[in-house]
Amino acid sequence: VKSFGMSRSRFGTLIARNGQEIAALSKLGRRDYYQFTLVRHHPIHLADISMKLKKTNKKHHRFTVDLLLDDVWVRKSHRTIDEPIFFSTQGSHSFCELVVNRVDKNVVYGYISTPKGFTRMASRMEGPQQ
Repeated sequence: VKSFGMSRSRFGTLIARNGQEIAALSKLGRRDYYQFTLVRHHPIHLADISMKLKKTNKKHHRFTVDLLLDDVWVRKSHRTIDEPIFFSTQGSHSFCELVVNRVDKNVVYGYISTPKGFTRMASRMEGPQQ
């Protein structure tokens, strides 16, 4: 697989730095990719994950984000662009990955990468318990 000059994370996943690279990774079909624009004071829900942007530092390309995982808010502080944030949810055997590619004043742009079928699996886990 040609990596288009992309770098790899510590788990071996390719890290996309722009929309073209995200499209190339999506064509590989190994994972699902969801692009987002996250604005401060405007939480979003994407791929069964909720996110809130807490702080940005455009000059140093840093940000702080809160993720809602298994009904608990988890803060990821002072992260930099193109630095993957790995996390998993209860019952999941693989990880999800959040990558921010650009930081502006009070807004970040990036994507979430999930294992194939992650949203269907998460929906089943949220359903009625037997």
